[in-house]
Amino acid sequence: MLLPAAGGDWQDADTTADVFQGRVGYTRFRATLPDMRGPRRLLVFASTDDEGTVYLNGRRGGGPHVLAVLVRNTAGAGGLLGKVTLEGGLGSGIEIRGWRMQGGETPPPVASPAWRSLPGNDAPGVPAFYRAEFTATPPGAVGPHPILRASLAGLSRGFMRLNGHNLGRYPEKSPTDGVYLQECWLNPGKNTLTVFDEDGNSPSQVKSLSRRPAAGA
Repeated sequence: MLLPAAGGDWQDADTTADVFQGRVGYTRFRATLPDMRGPRRLLVFASTDDEGTVYLNGRRGGGPHVLAVLVRNTAGAGGLLGKVTLEGGLGSGIEIRGWRMQGGETPPPVASPAWRSLPGNDAPGVPAFYRAEFTATPPGAVGPHPILRASLAGLSRGFMRLNGHNLGRYPEKSPTDGVYLQECWLNPGKNTLTVFDEDGNSPSQVKSLSRRPAAGA
């Protein structure tokens, strides 16, 4: 599921406040850029905490254009945390207002119509959520205790969630070949794995969950 530019789950955003409330994760902001005279355009952010990736629709013309900013928070306060202005070489610039916000660190609800079948293996080049279901049996108190891991094949960087629980961030370069699926969060039978990939890389190469014996005698 690509991050949509519209939809009923966007809400008014306070660009001066800590929208993460100290939690780690991502959120999306968008606003419509006003028409502006001048030979060039420059976006000026007073602050983007901690990391921001800016997207602009590819249409040409006099506007309006939709600006989207993906903000990642790694600790403490986060958000835009200040004014954003559009400068075009004439005058003192125009403050961009009417920001809307979507998300936090949680994916859309399972029943959201924004989810759709994965069309192919190509990366869309923009952040995207993916989800799939698998069947598993949590280990018992005695007997075999297999370790379940989700492969990182084909992914860039982002987060995984197991049945709504954040498994942490996976990097673009890692000495491990997968993310550990904690047994305490496994359900008997159907389980849901959600992937948020910053580059939108398809998880189609994650063919299966690898099983390895538990460490120890």
